Amino acid sequence: MKKIYSLLLVILILFSFTACSSNISTSEDSVETVSEFNFEGQKANGKKEENSDNEEKRITTDDGAPVAGQNISEDFSIMRNPVDSLIRCMIENNMEYEPRNPVFFWKAIFYFASGYGEGEELTEVYDNEIKISRQKVQEYATVLFYDYDDLMEIPEEVSNFVTYDESYDAYIFKRGDVGLAYSSIESVKNTDNGYNVVADFYTMGDKNMELDSKWNVEMVDNPYVSGITELKYLYTIKSIEKQ
Repeated sequence: MKKIYSLLLVILILFSFTACSSNISTSEDSVETVSEFNFEGQKANGKKEENSDNEEKRITTDDGAPVAGQNISEDFSIMRNPVDSLIRCMIENNMEYEPRNPVFFWKAIFYFASGYGEGEELTEVYDNEIKISRQKVQEYATVLFYDYDDLMEIPEEVSNFVTYDESYDAYIFKRGDVGLAYSSIESVKNTDNGYNVVADFYTMGDKNMELDSKWNVEMVDNPYVSGITELKYLYTIKSIEKQ
């Protein structure tokens, strides 16, 4: 009789264990499958990844200075670099946007290369100079000038801070300093022919950074994107003028 009770008890224990284990998920079932994303932020199945934030955050520099207005994509916010270079060139040299003027052409490239060229591919930095390959300088020109077709001869007027080294097929620029000023992309509007962009230029006031001027910038998709080695600037500037 005791043997029968013992057998029934074992059966009851086994039944209870089986019932409990059926409610426990295995580690294999509980692991969340993570889809891989390509550089465009798209899942392998073609569905775009949703942003958890409903509104894009304001992009800032390392010191917290704003470089883009609300809801400005990073593709456009990075365009502050060439825009800033052109604004500085035009203000400091009292020049208009003249892509066909060799002096303006090379001064604008100088501001861009010396101010934002460090750390780029095909670039070498020295104490007082920065050496940039012809290919990279051509890429800069495609961003600054919509109607670019080839690099111009360096005029005598700018030869003291831009030279060409034939042995390296590279251009040598004096290193620059952007100083206590910066530009920000504040708004972007699509047009039939491209994009209307508003940029703000800030300079140091008595105590704080103050708005110096606002600029209207016309941009279009960069037609040379397919030939660029380091895909960074997706647009090219067609015109820029102070409001």
